[in-house]
Amino acid sequence: MNRIEVGSVILAAGNSNRMGFPKALLPFGHGTFLSTVLDRHREAGLDPLVVLGNDRSRIQRQLAVHTFRPLHNPSPEQGPLSSLKIALPHLRHGSGFILHPVDHPTVSAETILRLASEHRANRDCIIIPRYLGRKGHPVLFPYRFYADLEAAPILEGARFVVRRNRTSVLHVDVGDPGILTNIDTPERYVELFG
Repeated sequence: MNRIEVGSVILAAGNSNRMGFPKALLPFGHGTFLSTVLDRHREAGLDPLVVLGNDRSRIQRQLAVHTFRPLHNPSPEQGPLSSLKIALPHLRHGSGFILHPVDHPTVSAETILRLASEHRANRDCIIIPRYLGRKGHPVLFPYRFYADLEAAPILEGARFVVRRNRTSVLHVDVGDPGILTNIDTPERYVELFG
């Protein structure tokens, strides 16, 4: 594959059991978690796929003004990798993709751009952002690992592929604490946003 074209996948299919409310629809800034992540990916020039689960109708209705390519995971309880496996067949034309969980809404567009830029220079590397020595999200997977992601044990997650290919991982230092901001409980949401 000679052409460099980065895709993106936003994982928003989880049942949000700990949160008690669809994380994609949690208020953030002037919108929601999902609308914010979508905007950041578009600012970076990407056209995201969004994997939705049991709340897909509600999410699509509330985000009707936002155009995005929705995919449906009928079994989100199987975990994030089950959503990614649904998205992978739609990413065949690209040289890599950025995987972004919706519960990391404070990631900047600059960080997403940085991952895409590093991919152009390091096309065979899994690229993981790092802030003050700590690894976070989103993560960029190159095309060469698509088959590994498809074959990975469903309950192990994409980390299974990262762990098995440590020598192909590139850590990129960014000045974005948002890569570490995982918001998956009401307490964490209140702590960060009041």
